[in-house]
Amino acid sequence: MTDRIPEQVKDAVLALPNLVKLLARLMADPAVPLRRKIVAGAAGAYVFAPIDLIPDFIPVLGQVDDLIVVALGLKHLIEGASEDVVRQHWDGPEDVLELVTNVIDWGAGLAPRALHGVFNRLSPEDGASGPNG
Repeated sequence: MTDRIPEQVKDAVLALPNLVKLLARLMADPAVPLRRKIVAGAAGAYVFAPIDLIPDFIPVLGQVDDLIVVALGLKHLIEGASEDVVRQHWDGPEDVLELVTNVIDWGAGLAPRALHGVFNRLSPEDGASGPNG
């Protein structure tokens, strides 16, 4: 198993351009609820905000909170799109998409339950107010 780790890391790094394209396409797709896009954008902006839950000058932990918030934002956006929409916008191999979503799920899983609740409250059931509401 340890001999596969470098291959998986390589696949994940090589998937970054496809992930960026996927995110841009999901943000532009009218089928993805607007609230999901706003929440994902806010999560991305959090990385550049001068105020953090854990200050960046604290080694390791200062960067981990950024990664967790970004993972939650990505997970929230991807879950707001149908599986068909995600696959339509993904340019890379299917198994790499699965790897990417597993990594995002893992990162989001590190977040405290309360933070998951914040994301869910910001985008209540999307269908209640239409596809962009």
